[in-house]
Amino acid sequence: MIWIWITIILFIYANGAPVDVTQNTTGTSLPSTLPSTLPSTVPSTISSIPSSILPNLPGEEAVKDELSDHFGVEEKTLNSIEGLLLKLKEKTHKKVFGDRVFSRDSAVDSTKPVSISSTQPKTKPELAPFLFEGDIFLTEKQVISLLGHVDDESTTTNPRKYRSLSSDPDAIWDEFPIKYRFHDSLSVYAIKQIIEAVNYWENTTCIKFEHVVQKPDEDYIEFFKGQGCYSMIGKYGGRQGVSIGEGCERLGVIEHEIGHALGLWHEQSRPDAGDFIEVEKDFILPSYTSDFQMRSTEEINTLGIPYDYGSVMHYGSTAFSADGTSKTLLTRDPNFQYTIGQRERLSFYDIQVINKAYCEDKCNDADGMRKADSAKCKNGGYPHPAHCGICLCPQGYGGKKCEENQQPLNAKCGSILTLKDKWQTISSPNYEEDGYTENQMCSWILKAPKKQRIEIEFIEEFSFLCATTCVDYVELKLSKDQRNTGPRFCCYRKPEKSLISESHQIVVIFRSQIGQDIGFKLQARATMKTVELKKQIIKTTTQKPTTIAGHNILSSWGQWSECSRPCGGCGIKSRVRSCETAECDDKTQEFESCNLQACPVNEDCQKVLFSNRLCDSRVCSQYDFYSSIK
Repeated sequence: MIWIWITIILFIYANGAPVDVTQNTTGTSLPSTLPSTLPSTVPSTISSIPSSILPNLPGEEAVKDELSDHFGVEEKTLNSIEGLLLKLKEKTHKKVFGDRVFSRDSAVDSTKPVSISSTQPKTKPELAPFLFEGDIFLTEKQVISLLGHVDDESTTTNPRKYRSLSSDPDAIWDEFPIKYRFHDSLSVYAIKQIIEAVNYWENTTCIKFEHVVQKPDEDYIEFFKGQGCYSMIGKYGGRQGVSIGEGCERLGVIEHEIGHALGLWHEQSRPDAGDFIEVEKDFILPSYTSDFQMRSTEEINTLGIPYDYGSVMHYGSTAFSADGTSKTLLTRDPNFQYTIGQRERLSFYDIQVINKAYCEDKCNDADGMRKADSAKCKNGGYPHPAHCGICLCPQGYGGKKCEENQQPLNAKCGSILTLKDKWQTISSPNYEEDGYTENQMCSWILKAPKKQRIEIEFIEEFSFLCATTCVDYVELKLSKDQRNTGPRFCCYRKPEKSLISESHQIVVIFRSQIGQDIGFKLQARATMKTVELKKQIIKTTTQKPTTIAGHNILSSWGQWSECSRPCGGCGIKSRVRSCETAECDDKTQEFESCNLQACPVNEDCQKVLFSNRLCDSRVCSQYDFYSSIK
């Protein structure tokens, strides 16, 4: 009977009723950049690197079997990919650290799991040597191209030997629907989540997917339970795996991996990423500095989509962190520090970049003009490329033309407010009583007279679940571009000063996913005040070192990093020093606990639901997701 039940479930999910597009699209949240990729074939002159020179980790043979089974890659090719990625790491390591011994750093780092976001499971040490940027399985030629770009940065005399990633049209899927199947290793729950993620991509783009039971003869995607969460970039050809391993069943994680398969790179790899983030090399696992290289305009085509801190494709702030808590990515606007790395859902711009790549002309006539029956969308929305009479709306907006606030979820909240010079207040659900509960959402559209701006101040108590990337939060879309993700605030970290919008209209979004807490209360009014640009100028202590004669000579200790926790004695801070000689025996990084004072709790306040703030943001809950937040 159980097999009949499973078959019924699979049939329902594979052939279920379509999802309401307007409901799905108004609550999206994260974009990325579209590159194309190189063909899977590689010139015969490139020989594989002998596996004997590579470190042999426990479980590595099982990983090779996994990659061979689900991607159709021979062991000789896998050895070559592993060796080329190691060479890429070594070249980048030399650029950053000079003559510091790479093999020692690599040997230490190879024993550690790595993470690209606190909201995504860690990559196991035995899998990491085969992946780029933590969750991307590249072809030989793609790695060779990346090596070529590293070489080009160090010399201007030699012409590039390999085509850039964006020059290959084979990375873009050109036959639809895209066929996909489920491997027997997947659980029923994982299959349910994958189907929902596939449906979300389908319902917000023109791309169509088709579930098949048997392995087809043409190109297809095979979802399987591997040893992590990873995918390839763009179309590979033939059988193409997407691994949804243990802990990877979160919808945003699955949508992230499907995004890679459609051609999306990580957001912080964009050519313009340096204008928005700063990489703190002092706190990165030294042999993984190659995973923070920004691509050139020849490698990634952004299609004119702005940088999005809220992209589901963005690294988190502690990606590849040596201690797991020190920040390796700092946002130049500090208000966005806890926005990056989210794995809730696709953002509006994540969806739009795919629609521009695959669906640009779907709502245009033969002359390139918008069809007469296309929807007239407001506030940054645009006609759905598969249903031109329906609008795709930015997060926080809803209605047929994106003229209303988004419909609330599991709460009575949200509205459209017209502001004048007197303060008006809004708050999260049940703020004056027991606070918010899990899985709620509200949005408010605030409007001031034209030529005026909006001033926001948080007042009274402010408390959300604490995490490196906000999971429960209040978001303020203060920029003129209402399509982009705004800064998200959580934990006790509310802005101490008032915030000013760039235009006369903003959106305030409240979202809870897994927690119960107090929430927020703010006041807003129309103002003539000017915008204060909060650009963070970051000074790092990392310099390219010059080695000196001798042994075990180290520089002075640098400054302590920011404490990883604001209070409660769970925080960790670190500092580093550099090895001035070819080799050093003493440690180059040390750690210390910090912020030992108790977190502020008013014992008389009945609204405080989480009075005991435990380390690593872990609390007693039926949700396993708590244990993955670090």
